[in-house]
Amino acid sequence: MPILGGVLILLVVLMVVASQQEGPTFTPPVPPQNNGYDQLLEAAKLLAPRTGFYDEMDDQELAKIVEQNRQVLELVDTALKQPIMVPVDWSAKPGSAGSLRLNDWTATRSIARALAAQARWQRLNGEHRAALDSAGKIYQLGANCARGGLLNDYLVGLAVLGLGLDELRRLDPTDSKAMEAALETVASHREDLEHAYDVIEREKAYIRANASGFVCWQMRRNLDSMFDASAQGGFAAERRLAAQQNLLWLHLALHLYHLEQGAWPTSLDDLPTVRQPQSLLDPFSNQPFVYRLTADSYQLYSVGENSIDDGGQTDEYGLQP
Repeated sequence: MPILGGVLILLVVLMVVASQQEGPTFTPPVPPQNNGYDQLLEAAKLLAPRTGFYDEMDDQELAKIVEQNRQVLELVDTALKQPIMVPVDWSAKPGSAGSLRLNDWTATRSIARALAAQARWQRLNGEHRAALDSAGKIYQLGANCARGGLLNDYLVGLAVLGLGLDELRRLDPTDSKAMEAALETVASHREDLEHAYDVIEREKAYIRANASGFVCWQMRRNLDSMFDASAQGGFAAERRLAAQQNLLWLHLALHLYHLEQGAWPTSLDDLPTVRQPQSLLDPFSNQPFVYRLTADSYQLYSVGENSIDDGGQTDEYGLQP
């Protein structure tokens, strides 16, 4: 029995040592000295209460909230002009309070809602170019607030980007200057968000760096299988966002073409390539989006998850379910 106990202890020691040594070396990204992310968190603390309920407000309350947040959003604008990186605590154990930065994610979403409230008020007052600027800042916020972060940061960034896309969709389609500016906004920021693969690899490195001991040994050995579902979910969300971004760019370009030519193009190939993103293919099929002329307009959509054209029954974003 003493011999058996000694063997078991030796096995435990070997597994713990192996868990500390396995996996590639990883150098965590270093946040910039003047990190815009820190400035965003400080600005979020100053937002007016009830800002997130802007959809439920009457015009009077909305005007009051927008005015209360005016100087705060000026701080946000300054922060967005700085280099931004999520300051991950690489010494915090996975699942600990130090790794679950709930306040950070809440702050990012709160800023996005404050910008959305401002955009709504600007549209109500006919300030379409100002509303475009506010929507563009939401888009920029979503593309940058996850940089250097982990999977949860990435998912929050996707949600904020989605809100920015929603606001850009509400632009006045008869304002050609706004259409041109929106085309630039979508084209310039669509590549800012990190790839889900890079984020998941960073998440794995984070666990390797901080999960130690016998209990974590098997977890560290099975990181790939552990993150398989998360990876697939991240990739699917990324494809949906890419499809929404491309569809929005195409809708804007189609409306601008119609304003200039007085008719819809017969094909997407007729659209000008100026300021066009690198790829406007449907990320679900790697083929052009479905585009058809109708009696008085057009139909444009993504084939969605199954990569099959099922006739164009789509959700509000132009994606087949």
